[in-house]
Amino acid sequence: MIMQYSFIPNISVVLPFYNAEGTLQASIQSIVDQTYQTWELILVDNNSSDGSRRIGERFVSKDKRILLVEEEQQGVVHAMNKGLQVSKGKYIARMDADDIAYPEKLQKQFEYLEANEDVDVVSCKVEFQTRIENAKGFRLFVEWSNSMITSDDINRGMFVELPIVNPSILFRKKLIEDLGMYKDGDFPEDYEMFLRWHKAGVKMIKLPEVLFQWNDSADRLTRTDERYRTNSFFKIKTTYFYEWLKANNPYFPKVVVWGGGKKARQRFRILSKLGVEVEYYIDLKDGHRNGIKCIAYKDLPDPGNIFILSYVASRDSRFQIKSYLNSRAYKEMIDYVLLA
Repeated sequence: MIMQYSFIPNISVVLPFYNAEGTLQASIQSIVDQTYQTWELILVDNNSSDGSRRIGERFVSKDKRILLVEEEQQGVVHAMNKGLQVSKGKYIARMDADDIAYPEKLQKQFEYLEANEDVDVVSCKVEFQTRIENAKGFRLFVEWSNSMITSDDINRGMFVELPIVNPSILFRKKLIEDLGMYKDGDFPEDYEMFLRWHKAGVKMIKLPEVLFQWNDSADRLTRTDERYRTNSFFKIKTTYFYEWLKANNPYFPKVVVWGGGKKARQRFRILSKLGVEVEYYIDLKDGHRNGIKCIAYKDLPDPGNIFILSYVASRDSRFQIKSYLNSRAYKEMIDYVLLA
């Protein structure tokens, strides 16, 4: 049964959970403890078989702003969409069952959106916590994500990785009404939604404060689900990037690819199947690599003659490539794009 309120909440916090009895209480409590209190919390039980539901029921019995609903179709997409369907708030906050919102998160994000009508999505910096020894990749991702603050930063980073930690966001519900809910498929549902928003010109920013604790675990979907693997990211990213490239590359369908190695060529192959043509590859030295033409990066023409796609995966190399191209007066998102 869905409870009826005597007030209309400004924020609907949607929290799907599945067998999360070890973390759910702290996650819910972090919402209860917010300095901003005009919210509803929608707990979506996605077929839990442990004590998670009992935890939710205890909170519901104490606070009329907390709802507990069920979603029988398994998966975070279905659970999240169920919460969106019953939400009543002007704004939607995304929340995971193993994360913590710091006390001022909703207050500061709400005040920002109220004061900036041109912005539809506001995030924040996050603190990364993990007990997993080999978590270097996640730590580097969080460092990079926390450096993506402005709307321009986020737009530039959108085709590299998802520059926003999904459960840290607060967004206007009209985005769901205008652009649709989460989609289910062989891709990461959060990245697909952000790419959809990006394509529609949605303005997204990040508060330059740590207001959220993002907790890593061995059973987190980003580690266990095939839809979050690198190839899945590249496939959905390429689908949206192709449309962007058609609209923004003056030499379309011609491009130049930075990275003559096997991995870069494999990743570009997804784009080439859509009809994008490579003129040549850029590498450390000129010549041919496995039958493909390469020119040395120092022999690049002046900007205004080519459009470069960089598929070099190393974070350090990505920074070096960006610095070099900028030193040559190439402009990011105008003359080149980083894609890895």
